Amino acid sequence: LKKKIPLGIVVEVFVLLFFYKLGFVRDLDGLRKKSVSFFKGLTKQDMEILCEEFYRSVLKSRIIFPSVDLLREHQRAGDVVVLVSASLSELIEPLRRDLGVVHTIGLNLEVVQGVYEALGGIDGTYSQWTNLLYATLSYRF
Repeated sequence: LKKKIPLGIVVEVFVLLFFYKLGFVRDLDGLRKKSVSFFKGLTKQDMEILCEEFYRSVLKSRIIFPSVDLLREHQRAGDVVVLVSASLSELIEPLRRDLGVVHTIGLNLEVVQGVYEALGGIDGTYSQWTNLLYATLSYRF
């Protein structure tokens, strides 16, 4: 899989994120939608490959082991563990698998006929923190 992120998208997302952190931009959903526009046109298989590669090369080395120890403690006690993230569901899938977690809640990109939708839209289900919280509290196992 060889897809380069257009420089214009990188710059625009960086600038929007910078101004969001300063409090000048309040549209976090708009920022998220812009930041995922890179995925436009990718197939589900391409996305899985991309996320697996990103997990192995970037995220896996940043896992905080005391957190993993605590998670393992809950798993041994028979507690239901749910991985909740404001990240893309596809991105947290390799982490879920590595940690042996069964349940996840994350952001889902719109998919039309097996291809990520134009503009890389987020389906809106859990696109805001309040919705993530609600989804977590109402999750049925």
